[in-house]
Amino acid sequence: MKSVRTFLSIVLTLVVSLCMAQEQKFDTYQVFKTSDGQYFASLPGIGKLASASGTGKTMGVPVGPESCLLEECQKWIKENWTDMRPLSLQKRMADEGLSVKDTKLSVVINHEEQYSLKLAEDKVPDGWKDTGHVCLLDDCMNYIKEVWTDMRPLSLRKRPGRAK
Repeated sequence: MKSVRTFLSIVLTLVVSLCMAQEQKFDTYQVFKTSDGQYFASLPGIGKLASASGTGKTMGVPVGPESCLLEECQKWIKENWTDMRPLSLQKRMADEGLSVKDTKLSVVINHEEQYSLKLAEDKVPDGWKDTGHVCLLDDCMNYIKEVWTDMRPLSLRKRPGRAK
């Protein structure tokens, strides 16, 4: 009889633990990098299908840790994404001899609330909105780090049952 009680106690403890873990719904994420050198965090497999432009094209390939909690993924991005300019902008600035020390950039945001940079004098690309922040690279990067605190696409953040 005592072994049955012990067994039931263990089973009950496991059931309660599983229910509590299910309620927390901690998702693991993966870091993705776009073909233009931009980073974001998404669910494993989903980031390959996410689209900043709404076209459904593949937006990123997995980089960094295979699986991490959101905070860990975001920390990895902040440690590894040292120049937030898209690769196309980096190449253009190099080709045109533009210095990062004196070239004004503009911070833009898309419908997924992902941030990027463009030359201040350029037209805002389709699918993006100007945030009104025009500054040098370091100031733009500091602004983005301050406001982009959750690097998951908006559509993923709005999914029901996702951890905050």
